Order: sequence, then structure tokens, then C-alpha cells
Amino acid sequence: MKTNLAWYQVPDSLTVNVSLMSRVIDRIGSRDFDLTLLHFVNQISPITISEICGYVFTESLNPEAAGWVSVRADTLNRVELYVSRFHHSDPFLTDLPVAASYDTCYVKAHSQTQLVESEYRDTYFDAPGFGTEFTVIHREKHGWNVAKVFVEVTDISFSDMVQLGQVVSLIYPLGRKHALNQDNSVAVTSAAKAEERLMVLLEHRYPNLTNREREVCVYSILGDSAKKIGEKLKVSPNTVITYRQRAYDRLGVSSIGLIVREIL
Repeated sequence: MKTNLAWYQVPDSLTVNVSLMSRVIDRIGSRDFDLTLLHFVNQISPITISEICGYVFTESLNPEAAGWVSVRADTLNRVELYVSRFHHSDPFLTDLPVAASYDTCYVKAHSQTQLVESEYRDTYFDAPGFGTEFTVIHREKHGWNVAKVFVEVTDISFSDMVQLGQVVSLIYPLGRKHALNQDNSVAVTSAAKAEERLMVLLEHRYPNLTNREREVCVYSILGDSAKKIGEKLKVSPNTVITYRQRAYDRLGVSSIGLIVREIL
């Protein structure tokens, strides 16, 4: 179907695997919650989801970020831009069903080609390589819970859109709870433990990195130069730089600092 800007009410019922759901609930507050959640939604969603960003809007339509999960490492930048600037030009928010009763959920979608506002399109579609955006809204007493969902494909059926809305409506409160209960335990200070911890974080958060790309990112986060990393991995400094750039390209970032912002 051709996506449009009409709102559709999301049915309340959705059949899910209890075992899969329990894994997500068990990981609330842990550092691998994001990966567990993304795996869960892609087990039950009819469309492979690349990114979900949650916001809380007051009646005045001023948003606060409420958490995000993505296959990319540049999501935080898009979230911050949305909160500070782009929610004003968000085509989804021009006609919120304000008369909707509380605890009602709606979904609508549009594709990259339907967007007129070029800066919004460049930031949220062209740069990360997404094809369609869904907005799932849940009416609350003093505003809205809003989830922005991005997928790579552009050919979406109506039934798939509605089912995706059901999936996101189901997991949104879990994401909110996780944001309030994240593990703030003190990091281990020894170098070996720091390397191990970072390797695990990167592997869980970005499984699409190769082992060598992951190693280079870890040592870069710890402050090692390309020469020192090359000595550890027995490769040349130029090879280290190549691996690091491949990781940046794969994750959609331009510096190691942007990866650090996402995982720590």
C-alpha cells in the first residue's frame, strides 16, 4: 500500500510468545536490554525494525526523550535534534487526534518519498538509510507517549502497519521502565576488565561489527593510538585506521566519541 498521513486506531489484542516476553522483562535495567528488546520486536514484528525512538509529549507538544534502540550508533544525535528542533517540522504531529480517549493507541506511516521538508528527510531518512517512518501514539491524561519507528523498506501493507503499531504499543512501557531503572553500577577500573566489559557492550549493542572492528573500537575508546593498537593486534597503524573507518561506516558515525555516547 502507499503510506499516507491518516491515523489508524491500533487494536488492543496481540498474541506474543510468553518466553520471549519474559526475557525482555528480565533484562529491564541491564546493559543488554536494548539488544534484547530489538531482538524481541523483530521476532514478532511483520517488518524488520532498524530503530525505535521514544518521546513523551505534553499537551503543549514539547517532547522529552524516553529512550531509543537501534542498529546504528548515531541515534542519540537524531534524538537530540528531534527534541531541540525537528519536532516542530514533524509532519506526524500536525493532526494529533486530540479528542481521543485516554489509553487509546494510533499508528500512521509515511515513506521517504512523501516528505516535502528536505532537512527532516535528510536527517531521518537519507543519512541513516531508512525508507519508512511509523509513528505510534498513546494518549495519556496529560499528553502523549510517542514512538518513532524506522524501517528500511518502503512497500508496507496496511495489516503490517497495524500489527507493527500493536508491537510498539506493547513494548513502549517496558522501554519507559528501563529508562528509569538502568544499571548504574560502578565500572571496574582495571584495564583488562575495562577491555572485557567494552567488548561485551559492543558485541551486544552492535553485533554487525566484525571482531577486528570491535577490538579497534575498544582500544580506541580506551585512548590507545593507532600505532599502539597495531602493536597489540600485530597489524600496521594504517590497517587499524582502515578497521576503525569501516566500523564508523557500518554504524553511521564519524568519531569514537559518538560510539561512547551510545554505549556508556
